[in-house]
Amino acid sequence: MMKIRERNYIVNAGFALALAILAAIALLSYKNMTSMIVSTKVEAHLQVEIRELGELLLALKDVDSMYRGFVITGNQRYLEPYAAGLRLIDLKLRRLRSLALGDPQQQKRLESLEPVIRDKLAVVKEAIDLRETQSFEAASRSVMTGRGKRLMEEIQGLVTEAQDYAGGLLQERQAEEEANTRRVVQLFITGNPEYGNRTAGQGRRRAAEAPGSSGQAGAGAYNSAGTGKNSG
Repeated sequence: MMKIRERNYIVNAGFALALAILAAIALLSYKNMTSMIVSTKVEAHLQVEIRELGELLLALKDVDSMYRGFVITGNQRYLEPYAAGLRLIDLKLRRLRSLALGDPQQQKRLESLEPVIRDKLAVVKEAIDLRETQSFEAASRSVMTGRGKRLMEEIQGLVTEAQDYAGGLLQERQAEEEANTRRVVQLFITGNPEYGNRTAGQGRRRAAEAPGSSGQAGAGAYNSAGTGKNSG
């Protein structure tokens, strides 16, 4: 009789353990699914931001090329794409301001970038006005000061810094998502939640050590975004 009770106890304990493991797997799976949904939104947000920064820089380079063409030739056909480029630059800046809402670090970068862009465009306009109202020589002297080139180099550095920051956050998100997935799989295989916790911790450490990693402040800002706030 004693042996039967012991056997029943062992069987019941085994069932209880199995149910506890299944409950833990279900809970972690739910948390992982929720985290993946948020991560997907944030990753898409960051990818758009990186792309918009690249397109802003490309638009500035196009404007730079168009105004140089006009200074050299005096041909008005260069001014139409120049005007279109100015509109595109304004559009990209507005989009980037919207994308950076909730991220004070990226907002500061944009606040530093915009005045340099304005200075660069002022140099461009001055050279165009000199070519239209005076001569090639006057416009050429304006170009040869090298101020526009220095401003363009500064713009490129600031844009690269902002892209690196967003790229670092993207790497962290991807590493965290990978660690969460691995955590659920390992718990299912081993039945050991601590194993999964150690694995997730290793993923976070790798993300923190990755080049361009930007730390917890930026990640927190994009957590909020993901959960529904949103050379002349």
